[in-house]
Amino acid sequence: MGGVFTRLLQTVSWKQKIGVLMTGDAESGKTTILYHWVSGTCVTTSHTVGSNMETLERGDITFTFFDVGGEQRSRPVFQKTLCTNLVKYKKKGIVFVIDSCDRQWIKEAKDLLKDLLESDVLQNVPLLVYANKQDRSDAMSVEDITEAFELDSIKGRPLLVQGCCALTGSGIEGGLAWLADPNSSQDFKGLDPKDADQGEQMC
Repeated sequence: MGGVFTRLLQTVSWKQKIGVLMTGDAESGKTTILYHWVSGTCVTTSHTVGSNMETLERGDITFTFFDVGGEQRSRPVFQKTLCTNLVKYKKKGIVFVIDSCDRQWIKEAKDLLKDLLESDVLQNVPLLVYANKQDRSDAMSVEDITEAFELDSIKGRPLLVQGCCALTGSGIEGGLAWLADPNSSQDFKGLDPKDADQGEQMC
């Protein structure tokens, strides 16, 4: 898991601080992904009410994650997070987590993503989209999600659409490494989550 970061940090000679807005559907698994990064294990979580903040140290890189629920009722929290917290960071990132099995949430999720990308605070900020739950047979593929969310039309910012499985950790670490250096030519996608060894599940 640390191999990607070991290679990356060989090119980084200063302490970097990256502020990351993390959001998605209530059932998307975004907080499970966050705690996989923080603790290295699969943690059972409840719906995010308001926001959570977690800090993760990886070598010379410090990530500060602002985990905000994606429901309509959480929109005021977005504004506070953006204007009070995220705006302080010179280097920023967005992690948008999609439940690949929840087709009913697509329209609301597209509207939420559109609003985020139009924010002055988030102009040109790298966007990491996780298509979670790729281990399930009813999951939309990464290609289907890219088309449904019109992700190919996003211009003016680095973009990575990454299939993953929060429960096994498959596909998750590569996305974090990409956030550290979104302009790198390195392939961060790794294995297709559906090819992951199910015996490696952490919970």
